Amino acid sequence: MRILIDCSQIPLNKSGVGNYAVNLVREIARHDRVNAYFLLVQSDENAFDDIKNKNFNRIHVNSRVFRNLFFRLLLEQFFLPYLLISRRIHVSHSLHYSFPLIRFRTKIAVTLADMTFFLMPTNHTFVKRHYFRAFILLAACLTNRIIVVSESTRRDFLKRFPGAESKVVKIPLGKPDWATGRQKDRIRAGQHSPFDLDQEYILFIGTLEPRKNLKSLILAYHRLNQTKPTGPLVVVGAKGWGYEEIFRLVSRLGIEEKVIFTGFIEDREKIMLLQKAAVFVYPSLYEGFGIPVLEALSLGVPTITSNVSSMPEVAGDAALLVDPLNEGELFDALKAILEDPSLRRDLSVKGVEQAKKFSWKKTALETIGVYQETMRAVR
Repeated sequence: MRILIDCSQIPLNKSGVGNYAVNLVREIARHDRVNAYFLLVQSDENAFDDIKNKNFNRIHVNSRVFRNLFFRLLLEQFFLPYLLISRRIHVSHSLHYSFPLIRFRTKIAVTLADMTFFLMPTNHTFVKRHYFRAFILLAACLTNRIIVVSESTRRDFLKRFPGAESKVVKIPLGKPDWATGRQKDRIRAGQHSPFDLDQEYILFIGTLEPRKNLKSLILAYHRLNQTKPTGPLVVVGAKGWGYEEIFRLVSRLGIEEKVIFTGFIEDREKIMLLQKAAVFVYPSLYEGFGIPVLEALSLGVPTITSNVSSMPEVAGDAALLVDPLNEGELFDALKAILEDPSLRRDLSVKGVEQAKKFSWKKTALETIGVYQETMRAVR
């Protein structure tokens, strides 16, 4: 088969779909030396430069132009169809909702990470909300296979598009490669955190936006501090949208010196912060999968996360699950973990075991299987 994977949508600062794309492609390269792959990537993207397989070909587009959403739309709908016919592509895989509407005889697979464009439309800009909602609808009608990353997303999609059930395939994501093996040991043995943290701390990792529910975490943390002096709350992640309210809340509560905002950080710094965290908290209101939860579990960090959407699938019984809208539950869970060493040890052991259920190898092999099934699909 000749397979094109569209990686032009992934940002330079990798999270979410970026992590998915990089890990998926690298693992496919490790396990498939037979099929011919074409990666459509931005010219400033170097995440795939270490792939030297003869069956992998990179097609670069000018990032100074095509990082712009409007021009990327033109790329997707006009240049990509040209590639499909000129490179004789059998299957094209779009990793982030949208896909070429003109595909000639090429079969189309698309990954839907979540259904927030329908379930939480106000969390997105007007343009993205309507653009991606339209493509999710078109995916239900026009694609050959739809990959979803959790049972939660599968249910949410089929509630709206029950007629597309035969196309939908659930393929969970994997635990990060950096969470195992020599890299982790190297960092633990010889590196120090770039942040001045000499006491136990509470850690959050995620984009600063309303869906991540940071306000509830900050309120629960403030209540905890009023009960008993606690180490800092470390918030890792780039600014998304609506983040101003988060900073205003911290200021209003007078805890600016207790809440540390790191901004976006690279994986090495992330590992160091995770390894030394007393507890990882991820009280998101909705996730298609919830990669940060799996990252924390894989390193044995005691974890608190939400009891909604996909998070229970990822966490199993290895984390404390709370109602993300119930500040009291979040406070109780934080207090329990920080005050009970045996609970922390129990969650740490369970977390490592739970994370073993997820692997990028499995994700890649099942995705290759979807490519094979897609070749046989009747549009």
